[in-house]
Amino acid sequence: MKVEYIYASGNRVWSDESGCWLFSEPCHDHSMSLAVYELGLTPDQHQKLVIMSDLSSDIDNPPVGLRQLLMGADVADFALLSRAAQVATWHQNHQYCPRCGNALEHHNQDLAKECVKCGLLQYPRISPCI
Repeated sequence: MKVEYIYASGNRVWSDESGCWLFSEPCHDHSMSLAVYELGLTPDQHQKLVIMSDLSSDIDNPPVGLRQLLMGADVADFALLSRAAQVATWHQNHQYCPRCGNALEHHNQDLAKECVKCGLLQYPRISPCI
C-alpha cells in the first residue's frame, strides 16, 4: 500500500525545493506532530495529512499558502488540497467539546474527535470547494 503525505500548519502547506507538496515518503517525525489524519477520497487512495506546529519542521523550504496552491492545482489535486485545508481548519478550531468543555481526543476509527467525558463525537464539515 502506497501512502502519500501532506504536511500542514495553519493555512500553509510544506513543499520540497521543486514545489512538490505531496510526499511519497515521511519527511517529518510523525510522533512530534500535532495530529495525523487519513484524507483518501477513495478506498484505493492513501493520503495522510500531518498537522505540525508552526515551529517544527524537518523540511527546509518555507511553507506555501494554501490559496496559492489551489490556484495552480488540477481537479484531483484541488479536491485533495481543499479536503486537507478543511480538515486542518477543523483540527485547529475544534479542540474542546462544545457540550462540556473537556478536551477532545482523536477517534480511533473515524475521521472524528471524541469527548471521553460526555461521549460527543465531532466530525469535520467537509464542503465542496469552488
